[in-house]
Amino acid sequence: MQILEKKINLSKQQRKKYFFVAIVLALFTTATFLAKGNMPTTDEALAIFYINHWIVIGLEKLYLSLNNSGVLAGMIFVGIGCYYYYSIPKLTLDKIVAVLSCIFSIFMVLGFSYHKYDSWDYVFGNHFQFAFALVQITGWGIFFYFTLHHLFRIVDVGCKQGVEESHIDLRKVMLVIFLCWLPYWIIFFPGSVCYDTFAELSAYTGNRKWTTHHPVVATFLLGKLMDIGLLFGSANVGAAICTGLQLIGMLFTVYMILKNILRLNIPYSMFYMIVCYFALCPVWGSYIQMMIKDTVNLVFVSLFGVIVLNLLADKEWLKKKTNCAFLIVILLGVCNFRNTGIYMLTIVGVCLVVYYIKRKFMLWKRLIGCFVLCFFVVSVFNSILLPVWGITPGSKGEMLSIPFQQTARYVKEYPEDIMEQERLAIDNLLQYDKLAEAYNPSLSDPVKGTMHSQSGEHMKEYFKAWGTMLLRHPDSYVQATMNGIYGYFYPDSISKSRGTGLKFYIQSKDVKGSSNTGEYDVHYINRNSVRAFVVFYANELWRQLPILGLCYNTGIYTWILMICIALLIKYRKYYAILGTLPSILTILFCLVSPVNGYVRYMLPAMALTPLMIAWTLYAIREPETVGYRKKVNKKKTKK
Repeated sequence: MQILEKKINLSKQQRKKYFFVAIVLALFTTATFLAKGNMPTTDEALAIFYINHWIVIGLEKLYLSLNNSGVLAGMIFVGIGCYYYYSIPKLTLDKIVAVLSCIFSIFMVLGFSYHKYDSWDYVFGNHFQFAFALVQITGWGIFFYFTLHHLFRIVDVGCKQGVEESHIDLRKVMLVIFLCWLPYWIIFFPGSVCYDTFAELSAYTGNRKWTTHHPVVATFLLGKLMDIGLLFGSANVGAAICTGLQLIGMLFTVYMILKNILRLNIPYSMFYMIVCYFALCPVWGSYIQMMIKDTVNLVFVSLFGVIVLNLLADKEWLKKKTNCAFLIVILLGVCNFRNTGIYMLTIVGVCLVVYYIKRKFMLWKRLIGCFVLCFFVVSVFNSILLPVWGITPGSKGEMLSIPFQQTARYVKEYPEDIMEQERLAIDNLLQYDKLAEAYNPSLSDPVKGTMHSQSGEHMKEYFKAWGTMLLRHPDSYVQATMNGIYGYFYPDSISKSRGTGLKFYIQSKDVKGSSNTGEYDVHYINRNSVRAFVVFYANELWRQLPILGLCYNTGIYTWILMICIALLIKYRKYYAILGTLPSILTILFCLVSPVNGYVRYMLPAMALTPLMIAWTLYAIREPETVGYRKKVNKKKTKK
């Protein structure tokens, strides 16, 4: 497939002009790439050359802010300059690319500021920092514009050319993926068990109050599977059953994703890259061996994403009763393994129904029936059956991570600016004296742990105080929010919150505050030295690999999804944006979650990312709702 255009003949005057422009643009990007990420002070600047003039001090700070390697700077400048010089003649003004480039450049600079300093001081700390941040935003923006422009051009040319019909034996592909995942299950057999899982089991056995904090159905099924293991004389058997079912579920999920990707007719090279992503990235193997509801939620949400694409690509998909039954089962799974599932069901369901009615598709009534049935079942279960069984709602603070973090940061930064009435209102709901110490910018659990009242009146008083404090220092609230979500937009971020890496451990009952009551004695059967190597490989070594390490960074998946949506907008394939809703909602749920940049919460969006790429290319290439093509003839291109 010929992607590159023919060489453009330029006049001498044009070459001079483009050369000068390339040098100027390269200076901005080079300065961006060479930035140390420090914040030099005026005293440090004056120590170099003692002239107390703002221009001299600014130049000295600039010197201190850049890496001083002449060879490195020269190589970067020449490389970037050549890239820009040869790209400028093919460049055109694209508003969508420009907007996306600006957004990405702001994400990079602000994200770095919060990742390193837990504040926006790297950008707004002083006049120099603001000016240097603008230089970096400009440098990143230029680089992203050139790169995204090339990417969009490749997509445009590629989608106009034919693609080959896929002839790949998925059984062999899935066998390879299974063999790549199997070592994780064997080495950590029967499986790892984290705090949350033992907390569910404690609720199931009655050792702690059973609430809806953890999904009730997920808790019940987990407990029953562990009880089956005890019938065979060992909790290890129950754990092996759980992780074994997770392995089967993940294999089926990836099979369905790959099957639909092939039906979307992507190039072979891209398909095999996707296979390597699922087979080799340690994220998937690690969450197969971990007994946790998020792995099961990943299965259901990913399969729901596959179904949504089928509903969009084939208006007659619901004609088969088996497909209707499959949709209902998956929707019930989505709602019963994450408390946010009911919101996903409602939002996606409404959007799909409106689309079907607007397009006058015959099966819109059947679509409504499937979603309404599931919504009714879940609503009756939650509002009628659970109270009858004595299962109470979880804490009201569970969804209040953002306002609680804002309050805690305010208390830490402006304690003298809080009125007595506001302090009492906060203290009636949260332990005021512990907020400043408990505040962790990337983790809201410590602050939520100080909540000691569920009173509606106390909640009302708290939000009244919250509002008055917001008016005095909105910057503190904005910073608290951004500090808790930047990891989902900054692609060079690894979550700094303790315990948010890939989980390879069994919660000990001897640890203070452990949720393990000892009723289910799950223990590894393989040597610790082997497990330690895998933990190092998955949690440390793989993260450091160039390009491949990005698989751990939640922000990169948000960027890819944004690029897909931008392409769909550019080509006016607005209907296809509906196919990205499960991924969009997953990211939105992450933003109100208690942990910043947590891979565990992003798993469904991560699994659906390859499918979103294939879907975007398919939607650009094909007319609306034509159904999956059964036969594709490759168009011949002239060499």
